[in-house]
Amino acid sequence: MDEVLLDARQQVQQANPNYKIDIHFENNFDSDKQISVNGNECLLKVVFANLFENGCKFSVDKSCVVSIAFMQSDFKTA
Repeated sequence: MDEVLLDARQQVQQANPNYKIDIHFENNFDSDKQISVNGNECLLKVVFANLFENGCKFSVDKSCVVSIAFMQSDFKTA
């Protein structure tokens, strides 16, 4: 997720240099597996780029803060 978010931010800021997008991870993570999701990377970038662009476009100061949190879950398989 971190790479997808950073790529989407870069894409939006290249098209709109006056936009400011801050990304904050609310949890510490030990491995990339904790922030991995199954999905189409290209489509995820499009979704986040749209969210970032709308957040900046409709804010007074052309900025948005994105907070990412994930839940630690323990599960076992048999």
